[in-house]
Amino acid sequence: MSSPTQAEVETQISNIVRILDNFRIYAGVTGSTNFLANLDTFTQSLETSYAAEATAAMQGFRSSLVGAINGGGGMIAPLLVQMAQVIDCPETGTQEIITRLYDYMVDNSQAVTSRGFTYGSVTMAGGNVGTGTIKRLTTDADGYDIENATPEVKVANCIRDAHSGSIKNEEVFQFLGSDANRDNLLISGSGDVDSISAVSSRNSLPGNPSWTLYSGTTSVPTALSDWTVGSNIANFEIDTTNYYRDDPGDGGTPASLKIKANDSVTQAWTVRNITLRPNTPYYCAVAYNRQVGSGDGTLTLTCGDQQAAVVLSAQTGWNLLEI
Repeated sequence: MSSPTQAEVETQISNIVRILDNFRIYAGVTGSTNFLANLDTFTQSLETSYAAEATAAMQGFRSSLVGAINGGGGMIAPLLVQMAQVIDCPETGTQEIITRLYDYMVDNSQAVTSRGFTYGSVTMAGGNVGTGTIKRLTTDADGYDIENATPEVKVANCIRDAHSGSIKNEEVFQFLGSDANRDNLLISGSGDVDSISAVSSRNSLPGNPSWTLYSGTTSVPTALSDWTVGSNIANFEIDTTNYYRDDPGDGGTPASLKIKANDSVTQAWTVRNITLRPNTPYYCAVAYNRQVGSGDGTLTLTCGDQQAAVVLSAQTGWNLLEI
């Protein structure tokens, strides 16, 4: 039984991909000589008593080409199994092998040619009522650009709010991809339709994220539910006048935490028995308002081994410190 090297398997995969890519280019990409352009020319030129039969035969030919493209994965899969053996990967499923191969290449400073994928800016349509921010993830856990996406224009429409079936701060948005082509001979859009709900404090992983649950009084709290004070609880107050957003989940009075001196509050994942999924991206943020009390110093946000900090100097209003 042969034992090819990693370079040899890479060459084999490259040769198959070259065949598939050249076929894809002929099918729907290369100027006026691609198959779809020629098919359109043929269809427009039909002037015969046998147009239906000719069209049906040509569509059958088109279906054969689609089948050839869709079968490309089956050509590559056996070589991925061979690659798994080369890199000592125990998995046998195609996606599992690809995931393991990705980690292997990152660990060994290896890479493939980038698609040069770019992301356009998010622009609000005219006539919108209210404002908001769409957070978009464009890099993976290793800091590499995410490129497994369809290049298209996506549209986000608010389809449910506090007046139409949802609640304030948990509005539902429908994300629409561009129209998909009828088959894979030409990729023009994903055709995806997905709904995503806006995140409120109720959706947070930590408990008591809006400081609405505490013991004592607002000016002299004695404990903060689910949170551990780093030094002295006397360094904190509860502010029910100035807060970022009201909380639909905690059931208390909307509030924020006022930090009067250098100190910290922490919460372990074990407080709410939180289990983080290693391959899922998480968004971590804290809202702060330096103007209330004229805060200064450095505000630091830590989540696991990730950290973000901001020097409080001239910020106005509410801002987000994000990881």
